[in-house]
Amino acid sequence: CILRANESMKNLTLPLTFHHNETIVPVSHQTKIKSGDQVTFLVNLRRKEEAEEWFRGNGWKSNDFSPT
Repeated sequence: CILRANESMKNLTLPLTFHHNETIVPVSHQTKIKSGDQVTFLVNLRRKEEAEEWFRGNGWKSNDFSPT
């Protein structure tokens, strides 16, 4: 699938990097995500619960939220 930002992500999450095999690149509007790939997101921790719901509702598995 192609990762597309939409209104449900606004002020909630921002995809930063895309990890495929040994390659890490910035996410773009044309990034194609495949099963097993990883994406690093910037998450608005003031809306952490909403972000967790967004990830679950959109088929994402979260490793954890780190406030760094």
